[in-house]
Amino acid sequence: MALYVPSTVVNVERTIRRHVKKVLDSLDDSYTIGSQLIPEIAVSSFVIEGPDRRWLPVSVFKSPPQVISDDSVKTIVKELKEAFPDAPEIQFLVVIWSDNDLNTSQLPLLEQRQSIATVCGRKQFSEDLPNLFASLSSPHAEDSYHWLKARFFPESKIPLACTTRILGNRDSSAHLDQFFLDYDQELASKLDILEQEEDKDASEELNIRLINGVAGSGKTLILINRALLYCRKYPEKKTLLLIHNKPVTLDVKHRVDEYWQGIPDNLAISTFHAWGLSQRKQSISWVKPVFDHCEQAIDELKTTRKDHPSIKINDSNLLDELTFINDNLINSEEEYISASRQGRGFSLRGSEKSEIWKIYEKFSAIFSDTKKGYLASLYIKEMCSEEKTWPLLEKYDHILIDEAQFFAPSWFQLVKLSLKDDGQIFMCADPNQGFLKSRLSWKRVGLDVRGKTKNLYYSYRTTKPILEAAYKFLTSMIQEDPADYLSPDYSNMTDGSKPLIIYSSTQQDAVDRLINEVIYCVEKSNVPLNQIMIIHTKSISPWAIKKRIQERVGNDSVWCFYEKKKTLEPGKSYIKLVQLESATGLEAGVTFIIGLERMLDESNSLDLSEDERKEAQTEMCRKLYMAMTRAGQKLVMFSTSKLPESLESLVLTEGSCD
Repeated sequence: MALYVPSTVVNVERTIRRHVKKVLDSLDDSYTIGSQLIPEIAVSSFVIEGPDRRWLPVSVFKSPPQVISDDSVKTIVKELKEAFPDAPEIQFLVVIWSDNDLNTSQLPLLEQRQSIATVCGRKQFSEDLPNLFASLSSPHAEDSYHWLKARFFPESKIPLACTTRILGNRDSSAHLDQFFLDYDQELASKLDILEQEEDKDASEELNIRLINGVAGSGKTLILINRALLYCRKYPEKKTLLLIHNKPVTLDVKHRVDEYWQGIPDNLAISTFHAWGLSQRKQSISWVKPVFDHCEQAIDELKTTRKDHPSIKINDSNLLDELTFINDNLINSEEEYISASRQGRGFSLRGSEKSEIWKIYEKFSAIFSDTKKGYLASLYIKEMCSEEKTWPLLEKYDHILIDEAQFFAPSWFQLVKLSLKDDGQIFMCADPNQGFLKSRLSWKRVGLDVRGKTKNLYYSYRTTKPILEAAYKFLTSMIQEDPADYLSPDYSNMTDGSKPLIIYSSTQQDAVDRLINEVIYCVEKSNVPLNQIMIIHTKSISPWAIKKRIQERVGNDSVWCFYEKKKTLEPGKSYIKLVQLESATGLEAGVTFIIGLERMLDESNSLDLSEDERKEAQTEMCRKLYMAMTRAGQKLVMFSTSKLPESLESLVLTEGSCD
């Protein structure tokens, strides 16, 4: 059966839509039925795409129309001929559904379209569609096909700078600028955009969609395209795009400004915490946020826990446990003692939980000062619990979530409270990156996504050797149910070189080698700056790396994501420099990862219990999988400690850490 993008023929009148779709269903899976969703450029009810890049726009009318505007059709035909003189002239099919045997002489208002249009009735369309398509469509070359695709469905086009598929090619000819979402990606981006308007009274359930995708499957591009399409389709509706971390938020804003003509007035793009703080100010009052793992919180915890010597878990895990209480909207000691802690990585007895609850109460009292500092997870929890403040929250028609696997239950609750009654949530996630330190399910966070999930298995970002190495390393190191993972589809993936691990005896040697490799990419391989990314662990100073690169490449050539007031010059290309924990969602053709010894040291620390060490190693594997899959075509990793054999067997190695 033909593939529909979106999932039905949304531009056909509802009373005949089912009948028209039944006819189209007779076409096999080599056909695609695409509907134009932007009213000002729509010239047909749908477009049938067939084998050999054949193309036929079809307009279906329930009864003979009074007027058919021909201007936009003539413009398309003229522009196609001017751009590609040898391309076949595009034909149109007009179907009058109320007539079985249509006498076109009775339709004088359609004569203006006759030179490029064929008019038929319901019977001919129903019985002879394959022959109609074959006679009215002609095979297109790739260049004219891409022109038609961009003209009819501009929302599916991907700017060249927003893909890692082309690397080191400075050819500026027009054909290089033609990249599009594939049909699965385009379908995912358009799910329910029109149907939600028509079916909003059909169910009391939360209107939600989940896109699960392997690394590089285009999830962020899907979100961007959907957000922009929705805002253009519904300029009167408020849309919110929430992103897990600040670097990706900055990158998305920059890309939309640079390559998609700016952020629409009805679209807000924000990290969750920046938006959560604005909701707190809107509904209660402004507070000075204190984030859960900042130095201030850690220092205070060290003091607070001295009165509770029976608690033996380390400071980091204890702080995680206090955050767990807030994230899971736990309001009493009784609730905490009975709460499931599956996947927490360490066990606690009931008496230990009681002691931790006492620490939690003291800690919360300290960090609930509106001026001196308010714990972020605490005020998020309070907004979700205080019903009187809910009507004061800013409300949205459409909320999109990137990297949803990292969102806490309280975050999802605040999202739901901020959604209008007839609004919709659209989420993208990579289950292979896990739910951080908890084995959460969508059901446990209060979201029913059964029958509302689409999976994307194909990675466009990276090469087969890079994805294979990352995925096989992850699954070999973590002993969990294989059903928890999304297995990549390696068929037809681009081949390439294996990832490279460069061992050095000292961290300074590793940094020196990194700088030399980056300079070589720029000066010898002509890699564009925006296709180079450096991911570092906390043991590496980003400022020293930035300074040394800019001494060779030029001032203002590195975008360090820690710079609070960095102004990006339009049209300028930058090397990305980001800490590993903040790299999720970013990408570059050439990616360097430095400081891996820090991850190994943390996961093998003798200060950890056996359970804690196992959990730390699981987290390390997930982080490394994420970092490796940021690479498009080249991946180089640096370490002063030996990496696991399970990874070494999948990559190339160079040097020694002795």
